[in-house]
Amino acid sequence: MMKQIKTYIFSLVVLAMVMPSCSETLEEINEDPNKVTEIDDGYLFSKAVQLTFGSDQNERKLQFFFGSQYSHYYVVRHNTGRPHDKYMDYLYTDDYYAVLTGTFTSGLKHSNKVVSMTSPSGTDNKLRNALAKVVSIVSYTRITDLYGDIPYSEGGWGDLGKLYPKYDPQEFIYKSMMDTLKQCYETIKNSDPADGYDIFDPLYDNHLEYWAKFANSMRLRLAMRARFAAPEFCENVIKECMQDDLIETNEENARLFSLNDNRNYNQWSATWDLMPWKMSSYIVDSLKRWQDPRLYYWVNPRPDGKYMGVPNGISDDHFGSVKWDTISDPAKALRAPDMPVHYLTASEVYLNKAEAEVIFGANNANEYFQKAIVLAMTLWKIPLDTINSYMQRSPQAALYDTDDTEMKLRKIGNQKWLALVTNFTEAYTEIRRLGYPEIPQRKESDGLDLGVTNGYLPKRFLYPLEEINLNEKNALEAIERQGPNLITTPIWWDVRGD
Repeated sequence: MMKQIKTYIFSLVVLAMVMPSCSETLEEINEDPNKVTEIDDGYLFSKAVQLTFGSDQNERKLQFFFGSQYSHYYVVRHNTGRPHDKYMDYLYTDDYYAVLTGTFTSGLKHSNKVVSMTSPSGTDNKLRNALAKVVSIVSYTRITDLYGDIPYSEGGWGDLGKLYPKYDPQEFIYKSMMDTLKQCYETIKNSDPADGYDIFDPLYDNHLEYWAKFANSMRLRLAMRARFAAPEFCENVIKECMQDDLIETNEENARLFSLNDNRNYNQWSATWDLMPWKMSSYIVDSLKRWQDPRLYYWVNPRPDGKYMGVPNGISDDHFGSVKWDTISDPAKALRAPDMPVHYLTASEVYLNKAEAEVIFGANNANEYFQKAIVLAMTLWKIPLDTINSYMQRSPQAALYDTDDTEMKLRKIGNQKWLALVTNFTEAYTEIRRLGYPEIPQRKESDGLDLGVTNGYLPKRFLYPLEEINLNEKNALEAIERQGPNLITTPIWWDVRGD
């Protein structure tokens, strides 16, 4: 393992010497496309995986300021994170722009370059091409879930001259990604590992069976997410996915191992040193109400032994009067350097399977549901006897105690919210998709800021002003098709309502 890690380090050092800076403009990035093609695609693939699944300069804004607070896990005391928590949208020219352009000029740029290099007009390596497409879809999924319609068919292809890409409808994007993932799954599953990336694969170390499971699990995630908007199409996809290989164990989870040492990488360790945060009262109170043992592994008690969070969205008038020393900090597990940040886990897969069983009226929903909870808790090193005790006594740990379909979906949504810690933006997306857990409308009488949404959880990110000015025709077409460029405008798959 150490030998491979050293190889990754060498690869990235070489790559850093020859790749353009992430701070370059779009025009500068595409000034000399031949500059990148001189590098072996293995270096580019390794860098694409690192930037897509790991840390880059935009993660703090995206995951921490937006994701963790929209999902009601944390409250950020730092002034630069306060507007997000108050449902404000005057981040118009900064944070929204950083997230959108950061995706296209970071991991997606590299993974799409590998797709191009390994196509029939390049090295014609079908396996590497499929792996790179899977990595690209991770990036496309993230930004379409946040913005809705985005540049997809032409987005991220600046080296091919697509400097002003059209915006595709989200329905087209989702169906295309599901079709592509199916093709990738078949290619990866039936390929020779010798054609893969060997030492240049920091995600799965060239274990193709894991890559195949990841591709199919991603496809299942997309089908579940879009199933309310396109029920017939998605239910067929869901059935196909459940007949094929899926992530089943925590060893198969999609997570990034550190390229700097032999520990797993946790970006929130460094963030804690810069701007310590407090636990949201929403998650603390939920864990206490459900008597969930994760309370004791995620939340530090106060000196009196009690666990207390602070509400999200505190207004400016009340913020200064909060007694912050009486509010619980996150436990070290949430910010420990050796705690891996997971992108897609076996627990999420089993929860998706449980929901699918509820949809189809099958008999395995409770089995999958309980398996998901055990896997999620095991990730946090909770003792098995503690887990078993919870599973035996808690109504939150079973689906068989009700015939109410909506109650089953509520339980699944609540458990997925817990299983997605610390994949914050994914949790925010799932809350919008299913409606659980229910984030209540804020009230001024509670000392909370209603923001520009009248106290409701934002539905999407704004297209930033810079993007509209630069790519005006295509951006305005997307706005006309999708609806007003407001954070209250729902995206295509968000049809369940508040």
